[in-house]
Amino acid sequence: MKISPGIDASSKGGSGSKIACRPYARAVTRSSQHSSVTDFLFWSVTIVTPEQAELIRQSFDGIWPVRRILADRFYRRFFELAPDAQDLFRGDMERQHLKLMNMIAAIVGTLDKREIFQSIISHSGRQHAQFGAKPSQFAAFGSALIWGLEQQFGVAFTPEMKEAWIMLYDTVQSEMIRAGSPER
Repeated sequence: MKISPGIDASSKGGSGSKIACRPYARAVTRSSQHSSVTDFLFWSVTIVTPEQAELIRQSFDGIWPVRRILADRFYRRFFELAPDAQDLFRGDMERQHLKLMNMIAAIVGTLDKREIFQSIISHSGRQHAQFGAKPSQFAAFGSALIWGLEQQFGVAFTPEMKEAWIMLYDTVQSEMIRAGSPER
């Protein structure tokens, strides 16, 4: 599937199964220069292992049909953990639910496409900084995401799957905060 001219969102997973990015995912192009030291550090670190990437993809495929329920559950929990974040969401929450799931789809769809992955996250980090998102809210966001996944999967949310999602979110959180910091 093509998500943008010249970008193919399909790939082969470690087990040989076809993995595709979700229909709403859109690639974000790199719009600014990155510091060479930070780029070197980011590019030299593995986002997640191939096994973790496969767990993330499989679990994401499982939540896609109930994405609206998961997004609603997630935001309720997020606002419990970070009530001050509610001020950042003045618009249509149904639309915000779709944006969340589309962003997760884009991230999951680019786990093995490092440059696109970084571009998406960096762009999102700059946007969130402009909206006024705080580092403490990123931590609450991650906690709400993992909680939502645990609620959705129940006992099927294995320790390995949980660790994979935590590793992914930690990478995303660190890069978004870095990309949105004024010292950049």
